[in-house]
Amino acid sequence: MNTISLHIKSVIGLLVLSACCLSSCTKQQKKANGTFFGGEIVNPNINASAVVLVKNDVAIDTITLDARNRFMYEFKDFNPGLYNFFLLNGEAQMVFIEEGDSIMLRVNTIDFDESLSFTGIGAEKNNFLIDLFLKKEEEDGQMKYLYQKTPQAFEKSLDSFYRVRKKMYESFTQKNEVSTAFDKVASFALKVHNYQRKEQYPFSQYSKNKVRLINQLPEDFYSFRESVNFSDARLGSLYGYIGYLESYFNHQSFLSYGDKLPFNTFAFHHNINEIQLIDSTVTSPEIKDHLLRRLALGFIANNNKMEETDEIYAAFDRCTQKSFTKNRVENIFMANKKMRAGNIIPDQILVDTEGRLITLHNVIAKPTVIYFWSLNRFDHMENAHTKSQDLRSKYPDFDFVGINLNNDIQRWKTTVAAHKLHLDREYQFKDYRKALRDLAVLNPQSRTLILNADATIYNSHSNLYQVDFENELLAYLNQ
Repeated sequence: MNTISLHIKSVIGLLVLSACCLSSCTKQQKKANGTFFGGEIVNPNINASAVVLVKNDVAIDTITLDARNRFMYEFKDFNPGLYNFFLLNGEAQMVFIEEGDSIMLRVNTIDFDESLSFTGIGAEKNNFLIDLFLKKEEEDGQMKYLYQKTPQAFEKSLDSFYRVRKKMYESFTQKNEVSTAFDKVASFALKVHNYQRKEQYPFSQYSKNKVRLINQLPEDFYSFRESVNFSDARLGSLYGYIGYLESYFNHQSFLSYGDKLPFNTFAFHHNINEIQLIDSTVTSPEIKDHLLRRLALGFIANNNKMEETDEIYAAFDRCTQKSFTKNRVENIFMANKKMRAGNIIPDQILVDTEGRLITLHNVIAKPTVIYFWSLNRFDHMENAHTKSQDLRSKYPDFDFVGINLNNDIQRWKTTVAAHKLHLDREYQFKDYRKALRDLAVLNPQSRTLILNADATIYNSHSNLYQVDFENELLAYLNQ
């Protein structure tokens, strides 16, 4: 992927953006000569030094920040619609771009979603989508309580949410002219989170008999499904669309076994059935591959049974159409095979708190628990270290090693010292992206490795926070 440097046309684009920022919002904005996307990242570190532009789960380009933490990208073969942009530290959001737009963003990595704003031609529609996203997050704070309401009361609450969002959009369209394409996206975005909440309702209720609850729902509870296009690639980058489809297929998969077994999205029977449902329902190659990739990677990341993982991967491979999707999952699948119990863990280069290099194998001197943490998640950092300290005192036969997933060595060392962590049991990966690929770690903050004293793997899919984690440690000691 090529890094796009500033050139004459980009400078023109920046001038256009500046002019737009100074002008007031109007119904009809003059389009730029070309289509641009750029901006400024406040408080970047080495993990957020570039922006990855993605459409329908496919990376379009990687744009490196300049010395002032800014970037500018001019589209060549432009495909209008929704895109996602990612920072290398994992933060992400969406942006809607049309021909002639010159959109500039500004975001602070410390408070990503709340600080994100757009200026320039095409900014208004994206600021609206961000407002809608933040409104959804505000609503989410009430959902744990709302899920326990009766179906009728639950629907009433969702209808209230929708009326507020619809009023927001009506106010927006009175002040801004919108295209048919944007209206389609925005109109669906007003409703999709309520759709997803309805799919999740039976499984978020405290009621244990999910099948009976589903059977007792009002007849029209899921009537909205008739209006949903399950294969609309134009919505592939819309937060909420893929999430809704996943919730829908989880629901449908449960119906095939719910009268015999509890709801379990990690179970083999659930996932193999879900693959078949996706394959038979979704006709868009982009949407199908996106769903299957996420399902396959999620299963690989959470399953210890080799035969089941092999079968899920084989089913994924049969149903997936695009080679780049196959390759992405195959690489993780092959790495995961090396992480199976009984194998020696692939060695990695670590950095200790003195800045010295040491190999992972040399760190392991007795049975060892390895957990991961990031400076970007202080709540998780504190919880992980509190938990490991408690376990360290209860299980002295184990060593507990924390590996930080940032490249900012000085900030990491300062944090370790400030929180009085065990200096001799804290490390960073020299190249954390390579290390996580080699170790097939997809969700590092929920992944824990348990190793034997000779660096062989006891369990590479454990979790420090799972209720039976201590039982697993005891089982190891008693084997």
